[in-house]
Amino acid sequence: MNGENKNWDGYLLAVSLIIISLFLLPGTSVIAFSQPDLIVTELTFSPADPRPGEEVELRVKVTNRGNRDTNRFYVRPYVDGNRLDRESIPFGLDAGESEKIDFTWVAEAGRHEIEVVADDPFDRVDETNEENNGLTRTIDVSQPATGTARSELNVAVISFEDRSNSGFANVSGGVADMLTEKLVNNGFNVLERRRIEDVLYEQRLNPENDSDLARASRVIGADALITGSVTGIDVNRTKIDIGFLSVTGATVEVNFSYRVISSYTGRIIAANSISARAEGQTDASFNLGVLIDSTTRISRDVCTGGLRTSKSVYGTEEVISVGYLDNNPPSDYTVQFFDSTGSIGPSLFSNYKTSSSSDRCLVWNWNPQSTLPPGNYTVRLYSWPPVSVLASRNFSVSAGAGAPEWVGEITFGTKQFGGSVVGEAVEKGLSNISSDLAYNLNDSASRLLDERKNYTGDSEQEREKEEKLKCRVVSLEENNNVVLAGVDGDCGSNEGVQVDDIFHLYAAESIQDPNTGDLLEIIPKSEEPKGKVVVVNVYDKVSRGQIIGDFDVSVGDLAEEK
Repeated sequence: MNGENKNWDGYLLAVSLIIISLFLLPGTSVIAFSQPDLIVTELTFSPADPRPGEEVELRVKVTNRGNRDTNRFYVRPYVDGNRLDRESIPFGLDAGESEKIDFTWVAEAGRHEIEVVADDPFDRVDETNEENNGLTRTIDVSQPATGTARSELNVAVISFEDRSNSGFANVSGGVADMLTEKLVNNGFNVLERRRIEDVLYEQRLNPENDSDLARASRVIGADALITGSVTGIDVNRTKIDIGFLSVTGATVEVNFSYRVISSYTGRIIAANSISARAEGQTDASFNLGVLIDSTTRISRDVCTGGLRTSKSVYGTEEVISVGYLDNNPPSDYTVQFFDSTGSIGPSLFSNYKTSSSSDRCLVWNWNPQSTLPPGNYTVRLYSWPPVSVLASRNFSVSAGAGAPEWVGEITFGTKQFGGSVVGEAVEKGLSNISSDLAYNLNDSASRLLDERKNYTGDSEQEREKEEKLKCRVVSLEENNNVVLAGVDGDCGSNEGVQVDDIFHLYAAESIQDPNTGDLLEIIPKSEEPKGKVVVVNVYDKVSRGQIIGDFDVSVGDLAEEK
């Protein structure tokens, strides 16, 4: 009998401790006393993407999640800390009841923080928790293109350099594409990114030099160029244990820098650094522990020397991770991926990175997004500007299990990424940049168009450089080398050819006079070149070039200087 009493006493003690712990745990739904608990459960905007001067409805839902009714109380919104007119819930809320109310705000250009607080002002309702009455959301109000900025201005956006070392995939091109979409939606004419990045590559221009960037921008017909960097993506895990429930969340901060350059003067029109934060519960598939642990492991595996891949065999939907440990920083590098037919994946420029003495290892993370078929692949490392291959690494893709679901959530530009807490922070930062750019481009449009009108062209030296020299392939050599000779003259130092000059190769067609049989001209058979050749040796009348990529070359092919 005494044993039974002891067991019963122990049981009562355990139950009592559980009940007490539930009363004391914050955030639990058990209420220690009979009191109301007012919270703002919803805050939405209509329209969600307003323009300056447009009326915005703030749609709010307030809930009493306590177990006691309330009397009349007020609800007040704040915009950037400034109070708007309050509204009342005249008959209060019964326990468990909700009510919706609307407020109106006239939108102003920029990014704004809007908070709605229940039981404000006067704080009339005694609640179990007086600290959970508010809900905050941010809204971005973009200035659309106006006047000449909308009708005449041409803008180019190039890939942002990824300096974050974050482990996220497709950062450089993904940021540029997301920003381009925002500018286009605001009415600006944005030229195709690939065009300007091809010019930077073909003309061996320095992306750290504003004059070279301006030159590339002029070549494609842009009036202004937008460039920048992703300088940091900091993800901090949070884990809250409430009884038997575990909630994983994150606080994210993303840092950007950008500048806008005039295509005609090379001057900086605008420059700024932007930070954006987001926090919340992560998606079920986005295991931050896996991400952070994997990023650390990958950086360690690919930074042990030379050019390396994180694996020798990948699944068909996996992120390809490549690293290079630079023994002589600072230097500029890029990588390109190849299959059996030629180059695949992002452009050479979008993979541009710079090493430093404090960060000698460069890591590229590429998610093809469209499934890579099983087969053999190669990644090649180039210095910038890309001339010859410094190193290469083979890897393969095999059929089988695809990538984990969270891979999409670490890839910039995907739908899954947009729905993640990191995607929310990136979206906020780019919206802020877009608002800044809209203001600066509208403000600078007239001046830029005047610069276009008064621009007299490049210097004589630059114009001479743009004149296309025609040569022909006269000999095929080992190691993918060819010898080039002139069509109408020389193809060497006598014609100004220099080491690192690039020629496009075309299948040639000879045009002859039908009456005399005389050669009139040698022209390309098609508008699309076979590929490219870079000059490695220059002599008086001829040059030796190295083929870039994998394509067929024949004696007699036409080579045009770019």
